Amino acid sequence: MSFSGNDSLYGISKPITVRIPPLQNVDITEGIWRIIDTPQFQKLRKIKQLSLTHLVYPGANHTRFEHSLGVFSLMMRYLNHLSLDERFCKIIRDEHLRALPFVALLHDIGHYPFGHLVEREVSDLPSHEIRSQEIVQNLDIVELIRDQMVDPVIVGQLITGDFDQTNKSMRLAGDLIDSSIDVDKMDYLERDSLHCGVPYGRSYDKERLISSLTVSPNGRLALSAKGKSSVEYIIFSRYIMLTDVYWHHTVRSAAIMLIRAMQEAIHFPGWSGYRKRLLEGLGDEEALNALAKIVESNSSVFELLRGLRNRDLYKRIRTYSPFDPDSSEVFSALKGLSGPHSARVLSMELIKRLNMAPLSVLVDIVPSKAMTQDVTVFFEKRNKYRKLSEISPIAKSLADTWQSLTGVVRVFCHPLHAGKMRQMGSEIDRQIIESANVVKSELFSK
Repeated sequence: MSFSGNDSLYGISKPITVRIPPLQNVDITEGIWRIIDTPQFQKLRKIKQLSLTHLVYPGANHTRFEHSLGVFSLMMRYLNHLSLDERFCKIIRDEHLRALPFVALLHDIGHYPFGHLVEREVSDLPSHEIRSQEIVQNLDIVELIRDQMVDPVIVGQLITGDFDQTNKSMRLAGDLIDSSIDVDKMDYLERDSLHCGVPYGRSYDKERLISSLTVSPNGRLALSAKGKSSVEYIIFSRYIMLTDVYWHHTVRSAAIMLIRAMQEAIHFPGWSGYRKRLLEGLGDEEALNALAKIVESNSSVFELLRGLRNRDLYKRIRTYSPFDPDSSEVFSALKGLSGPHSARVLSMELIKRLNMAPLSVLVDIVPSKAMTQDVTVFFEKRNKYRKLSEISPIAKSLADTWQSLTGVVRVFCHPLHAGKMRQMGSEIDRQIIESANVVKSELFSK
């Protein structure tokens, strides 16, 4: 079975070609184009893939629209290769196979401005996966998907991962959109790296990786031995992109400013209407401007948004990492504090102890990023399957230390107060330790 862009699977002989970076033609059929042409999908043109990262890497202005087309194109390439794999064809059911191009195309349709930054940090905002499922099952989109002889319920389940994990066909289909070597990660690593102007996500051998895709004896997406070096590079690339791009300290300064502004904004009278507009159609710039309007009566919150819009960002005063021996005492005191509520309360306690203005100091507890599932590698000459972590020192090392490597705590300060705070030196560390002890005592006693 072929899965090229002009496949009769979509009921049309001649595809429409769209060009996206890097020098990539995406073949799109009329049925797919009708979905792309909906307002729900077109709004992705207004949503940056990397939110506020363009404040550090000026080229990072690519959108969720471009990424979604890239993931769709890559899914077609995955399926073209896997359609020649006997085990894949035996396991995958036709209704799940037919859904996969639509899962790839629509996996981010529920994104709203700054969704990745705020959806787990602001209590009143849903995950983009849930929003995607809701939109996919919206009446207009439902009919367009059904016109292509695809079940929209299956598409929604594969986007959220909310399906019976004992269903081998669904589980294998799910691996193509959510695993260590899924089409989403393969596209965003390369695309983000390209637009940020860094080499980290572009140096792996994509052609070799795709040609090595196979299925393990337990029905999971796997690689033949020739793809081992490519997936090692991908795992390492993800770590470098996290530390040097996605969680670059200046990017995180902008992120925590926006997060705190939204955490405060949910208590303002205009929040309900703003939330509705945010989820349904605002773009990034529109979202920042509209948020500034509803909080303009509060100078402290408004100042956060003024700083974002003018790139007058908070300054990093301290960084605490488990691998920095100089911050071991502070990091130990911070252990147990995680999530948006802890960071907000810790910031407030520190401000009180330092007798500073509201929201002038922001503590950023970077969420620990769990690695996805291990990858199975097939050694054809020995007819053996092995977990990558068993045969690769690189993969094992990163798997063992991944959470610690990414779980960093930073203290940021308003530019007007940065000089004063830096002069405090190690006194800041003592105040952080005492603040952390107070916060943990309050949180854990409840």
